[in-house]
Amino acid sequence: MVRRLLSIVCLGAIVLLNSGCGGGGPEGSSDIKLAEGGGTVTYNGSPLAGASVTFIPAAGPIASGTTDLSGKFKLSTGALSGVAVGKCKVTVTAFESGGKPAAAAVTAGPTTKPADPEEMRKKMNLGSQMREVEGAGASGAKSLIPDIYGKPDKTTLSFQVETDAAKNQFKIDLKD
Repeated sequence: MVRRLLSIVCLGAIVLLNSGCGGGGPEGSSDIKLAEGGGTVTYNGSPLAGASVTFIPAAGPIASGTTDLSGKFKLSTGALSGVAVGKCKVTVTAFESGGKPAAAAVTAGPTTKPADPEEMRKKMNLGSQMREVEGAGASGAKSLIPDIYGKPDKTTLSFQVETDAAKNQFKIDLKD
């Protein structure tokens, strides 16, 4: 009798943990709206190539991108193209050649929004798993920019992501 009751309680706990709270997925991911976003990063007036840009929304999984040679980046949330709509803290990291950024963009897989909410939760979860490495330093590599920009708790960068993708081209000007 006790074993059966314990089994029922454990099964109920597993069901509750798997269903989550509010949105039925990680951080209510089924309620999260993604919008296309990107922009340009400059450092002391020059384009910053190879920088990792991370948008950390107040609610939802993080989005990230890596700058090209002209400092341009495009944001992805896990395997999905886009970033969660709403206010976001922003971090930027850039390391000497051979260094690893704290969080790299995940671009593998399709970039279209899946119709199935369960598939969307799985893809967005890739972004939330990146939170574990967020703020971690590079393995011995020297930062090319002031460290304040790469720390989520100290960054002075923040942007409002709109549902209208035309408003989501962010200009990030970093200075010493």
